[in-house]
Amino acid sequence: MDDNKVVNLRSRAPLKAQQRLAKRLWLMPKNVRDSLTEQQPSLKVAQTAISWRKYALAIATAVALWSYRYYSVLVAGRGQRERTEQEIRVKQLMYFLVCSLFLLPSLLLGILLLYLVKSAIGIDIFPGFSFGVWSWFKEYI
Repeated sequence: MDDNKVVNLRSRAPLKAQQRLAKRLWLMPKNVRDSLTEQQPSLKVAQTAISWRKYALAIATAVALWSYRYYSVLVAGRGQRERTEQEIRVKQLMYFLVCSLFLLPSLLLGILLLYLVKSAIGIDIFPGFSFGVWSWFKEYI
């Protein structure tokens, strides 16, 4: 492997400045740590590891049964990771659908109300023609 690509935490200023990442890397075995390069995606994963202070709710419990320990963790809070292109498109589609499902019935109800007000006032736009909504509405009043 090319020595220029090997991550050396003592000589690389960007990685040295990131103390959390440096601590996680030093926990790895030396041969694994020395084989890592900055381009590897696992470094970014380690860099963005969970920080419990960022969440509004963070509950962690451990239960010991015989010689094993079982952990359960519940975290909740505002999402802080960047969205993928697909997630952005799905969000836009859902926004469009929700707006459409709200606006279409609102528009239809508005047209119906305007038609009923027009009919109640006695305005006849097309003489001799009626949709029958006013007579239907008068039956139920």
